[in-house]
Amino acid sequence: MESWVTICLLSRRPRLGQGKSRLARELGPEAALAIQWQLLERCCHTLDQLPPPFRVSVHWTGEASGFEARTLPPWALPGTEQPAGELGARMAAIVEESLAHGSRAVILLGSDCPWLEAQDLHDAARALERTDCVLGPAEDGGYWLIGARRWHPGLFPDTVWGGPTVLQDTRDSLAATGLDWSELRTLPDVDRPDDWTRWQEERNTHHG
Repeated sequence: MESWVTICLLSRRPRLGQGKSRLARELGPEAALAIQWQLLERCCHTLDQLPPPFRVSVHWTGEASGFEARTLPPWALPGTEQPAGELGARMAAIVEESLAHGSRAVILLGSDCPWLEAQDLHDAARALERTDCVLGPAEDGGYWLIGARRWHPGLFPDTVWGGPTVLQDTRDSLAATGLDWSELRTLPDVDRPDDWTRWQEERNTHHG
C-alpha cells in the first residue's frame, strides 16, 4: 500500500481585529487583515503545487461562524479544527494523529512565511527519509516548519511559543532524547511591518 507525507497547515481564520497584533498596531486592523489573507492565499497556492505522495490539510483556529472561503482552494475548507491547548500541545496532537492514521511522515507549517517554495517541502520530505525530524529555522529564533517520521514527546519541548528560543530549545530537546534531525534553509517570517515591506520589495525585485 502506498504511503504518503501529510502536510498540515496550521492557520488562524483571518478576522478583523484578530491575530497579527503587531501589524495591526502599526498599520491598522484593516491592513493587518489584508496581509493575513495574502499570506494565507500565497501559502495555499504553494501547497497546491504539490503532487502525490503529499496530502495537504488545513487545521484552523479562530471563529468559524460566517467565515468566507474567498480564493482558497477547495481542499482548504472546511478543514479541521485544531485541538485545544497551547501551541506545543496542539502541534503534538496533530503529529501523533497523522502518524497514527498511516502517514509515513508529517510536516507542520504556518502561513507566515511567504518565502516558502514548493521545493522546500520536497526537501523536507527527502530529509525525513534520512532523519527522524526536520526543522526549517526562522530568522527570529523560531521555525517555519517542523516535520517528523515518528512520534516522540521531545519534538515539542516546554518553551515560550513565539519567543526567540523556540528553535534552540527544540534542538536541545531533540538531542537530549536521541532524535536526529536535519535543517532546511533559514527564512524570515512576517510578524512586523518591516517584515512585510521586505517581502514586498524582494518579491518585486524577483519579478522585476
